[in-house]
Amino acid sequence: MNHPVDWSMLALLVLVSTFVGDGIARAVPWRSPNHEHRLRWPLAAALAPFLLGLVTVGTLLVADGASSSAHLGIIGAVLSLIGGVLRFRAPRTVHVVAAEYFGPRGVLGWSLAVMLAICVCALLYLALALPLTENDSLEYGLVGRAIYESHSLRVYPLLDPDQAASGFFAPWTHPPLYTSLIYLTYVLEGSAKHALLMKFLAPWFMLTAAWGVFALGRLHGRNSAWVAALLFMTTPLLSVGAQTAAIDALPVAGMVLMMLALIGFDPERRSAPIYTGLLVGLALWTHSQAILYIPILVGTVIISGGLRAWRSSTVFVLIALLTIACVAAFPYGRNLAIYGSVISDNPVVFALPSLDWDSYFKYARSIYDWSTRLQYGVLKGLLSLRSFGLVFWMGLVAIAYLLFSGTLRRWLSQLVSAPRSQWEPMGPTLVSLCICGIYFAGVLLSLAVGTDLMVKNDRYLLVTVPAVSVVAACGWTDVFSRFWSVWMGPRTGAGKRLVTKLTLSLPLAFHASVFLLFANLVQWGQLFNLKGLAADFMPRQVYGMVFAGESPRTLAHLGDLVIDDPAENIPGIGIARNLHADVPSDKKLLAIRPADMFYTERRMVSYLDPKMVPVYGERDPARFVSKLKELGIEYVQAPNYFIPPVSNSALMAVLAQPDLSTLVRDVYAHQLYRLTPDDHAGSPGAGSLSMDLSRRTWVEYPSVGTGRLSLAIRSMGRQVDGLPYSNHSSSVFLPASYSHTLELGGGQPHDPAANEPIAVEPGGEYTFTLDVEGDGFIRIWISQLSSPDVELRRGDLMGDFALSSEVPHLKFQRRFRVMEGARYVRVAIQRLGISRLTVKHADLRLLKGQSAR
Repeated sequence: MNHPVDWSMLALLVLVSTFVGDGIARAVPWRSPNHEHRLRWPLAAALAPFLLGLVTVGTLLVADGASSSAHLGIIGAVLSLIGGVLRFRAPRTVHVVAAEYFGPRGVLGWSLAVMLAICVCALLYLALALPLTENDSLEYGLVGRAIYESHSLRVYPLLDPDQAASGFFAPWTHPPLYTSLIYLTYVLEGSAKHALLMKFLAPWFMLTAAWGVFALGRLHGRNSAWVAALLFMTTPLLSVGAQTAAIDALPVAGMVLMMLALIGFDPERRSAPIYTGLLVGLALWTHSQAILYIPILVGTVIISGGLRAWRSSTVFVLIALLTIACVAAFPYGRNLAIYGSVISDNPVVFALPSLDWDSYFKYARSIYDWSTRLQYGVLKGLLSLRSFGLVFWMGLVAIAYLLFSGTLRRWLSQLVSAPRSQWEPMGPTLVSLCICGIYFAGVLLSLAVGTDLMVKNDRYLLVTVPAVSVVAACGWTDVFSRFWSVWMGPRTGAGKRLVTKLTLSLPLAFHASVFLLFANLVQWGQLFNLKGLAADFMPRQVYGMVFAGESPRTLAHLGDLVIDDPAENIPGIGIARNLHADVPSDKKLLAIRPADMFYTERRMVSYLDPKMVPVYGERDPARFVSKLKELGIEYVQAPNYFIPPVSNSALMAVLAQPDLSTLVRDVYAHQLYRLTPDDHAGSPGAGSLSMDLSRRTWVEYPSVGTGRLSLAIRSMGRQVDGLPYSNHSSSVFLPASYSHTLELGGGQPHDPAANEPIAVEPGGEYTFTLDVEGDGFIRIWISQLSSPDVELRRGDLMGDFALSSEVPHLKFQRRFRVMEGARYVRVAIQRLGISRLTVKHADLRLLKGQSAR
């Protein structure tokens, strides 16, 4: 593996693909020379990754099973041939002057340009420097590895785990564009082990899409272009996805392709529907969610065509749909043949009634009833600041401006009643509004028919971010200009002008701050010891709790903050990397987080594998173990979170009982277990000591906020004198933004000594048991302390579960190992949002004869 050569070959393929894209961009029927001048380059760049991916898919299908070098040669030859033909036949085009095209003007323009450049550099650096750690990206890497092993797309989707060396099971309905590109990066590297080049793919799609958004904003004005691109690039969830090699950037880039076609192409030209269908067809290769682009395309064309021209709009739509079918029918037709539907998201394990997946997703996502579906479905972009920042709020302000300024009313009157010759040209703002309106109409329709498919995942809403960014940028710059012209006269002082500019820029600054807090800062923390740096400048005692740490560093020792191997600090990945030392090569393990198995050569059985269906039906723990062993499973990988195959099956009891399993590794509640050999199974251990926590004094307090910005309001805590204890929360307003925690060992609000932490044996192995009933989503946290007021580990998640009408009662059990320096633990039971919980009993059991390795 030669990294410079690998990167050089990838760069060459990028250039050739862009060359082909430029050939197509020269041939499309542009609406005007201005549209061609603004949009040709961005369209060429945006087409490049799609073209490379589609040619790779075609090569894998036509040259099935051929060598990697043969595939690479075919891909290069096909792209070069297509590019040469298109270039030879391409008409003469307008000349694009880069300085005039990009050049920012004024302090505001240059400030926006600098911020955007910083975002681009940060995105590329983080994407290439960070190891693969996210679940989705690792799973795509595993599927790409299976294709690399077979040199064929016949293995996709991975319905037969025996076809992959990893044993991974992936019943996906997504088209194989991304996985084929991952295969190509493995070919360039000559290995599927490290996935270095794979990390470039998502940023490539992201950056070309950002260029497209910039160009669409440029049709409105210079500052609109920079604001649109900056809003797009700093949307936290989208940026994190690109930095971590997730697939999110692909369907978003597909949406940008469709917007470029709808805004830039002249609908009067005969070739316009063909090229529009080509671009939308390419977009449909990205993700099964992209099937929604078809109704969005149809609705936007009909609305933009006006009611008087419904016949010509219908012809346009029919030709475009026929072209889409020619380009994208293969993956969806294949899904229809395999699954009986063009898209599907219901593996057989998800359909098991005993596991109650529906309640798990319902409570974990805070989607309980029509009101929460409205909040976290239709209004998700406004309420989920950690995912979307202020981009949707700025879009809402822009829509309000268009409404009150009369612009929308004028557009509507022209579209409904004006003859075709008088229509105002369809600009980026109006097309973007159509896209957003049709998408959210689809969300409302899906909720009306009783399905959560369009609201259950924040990522689904990302496809609207390009359109929202354009609307927000164009509207916001119009608001800025209107305010400036009304309030700023020729005699206005420089100080007032500066204050006004800063005030109007506050929303953009806040949006960038959200991006920093929830995206880049987290990723930088994987590369640098930011906690150690913060500890040097923060007080050593906060809220009565002393934090253990190193002494402050001097500037000469700041180099120590660099983390040499970021992946090793991810507990689950660290365990996977060391499986060769713990698991014999001929043994299998049950993977509750299969993605981590990207970092090992040991073979797994995924928790989603259909072979597990009869195992989940076994309620007796000992028989559950026997059925696992019948499948050749000797080990179990368990992350710090629980899912229904753990909490709602006998597996939770298996992992908690020392007579059925042995805890091999425990890294911050990410664990590896070995199932007890048959001749030892069921035999009693050396005995145990149990501490009844029901007799202790607990404290319950509320928290507001979510994730890293959650704020515990301990001053509102109340004492709970023993168990059982019941409480509930019923507020339907932003239920995902509050929780209640029942804690043992955290001290009383006014008397810390009244609630001492639990004394434990350093290095000891314990089982925490909790008997609960009710409904809601519950998380269990355990902190480890070296003394009553000095934390070693704050709040390790030990598991989570959902209580519902199907599973109203649960006996939660989790084994864990105490750190060598820890002498106390603190237990917290957190119930999220709308919930009703009765804690009946709790105990902590020391497993005698067990000790830390």
